[in-house]
Amino acid sequence: MVIEYTRKRETILFWYILFRNRNFLNLYLIMTIKESLKQIKLGNLKFVYFLKGDDSFLHSFFIEKVSQYYFKGSKHEKTLILPDEMSGKEIIEKLFNEDLFSTKELFIIRNPQLIRGKYKDDLIKYCLSPLKSKILILIIDN
Repeated sequence: MVIEYTRKRETILFWYILFRNRNFLNLYLIMTIKESLKQIKLGNLKFVYFLKGDDSFLHSFFIEKVSQYYFKGSKHEKTLILPDEMSGKEIIEKLFNEDLFSTKELFIIRNPQLIRGKYKDDLIKYCLSPLKSKILILIIDN
């Protein structure tokens, strides 16, 4: 998991809820993008990543590297989700929806802190036990 700290109160509250579970902290290490890419090359691919910052080139680079190692030429689908354009319910349904044909999927959610209410709790639950057929990358811009 890639993370930097932020001072924005809303973001801190959202991710405090996610990280307060100690078991979750034991599963996902906080590391730099460089360290994460080394782990991915070694085959230690995680199913949830969190990117913080406004460097869209670095985000794209990381997403492409994850895609290369996860998909390895197989049939796949990438989906960019923007919470201000899609309801929380639709986002959660997409995440929990299993494909009958076992297609690997990569979901990128920009600014997940915009997801409110019950659906924010559902997103946190998903992060704690993600589906193995999907990789979720959460991105918070500065």
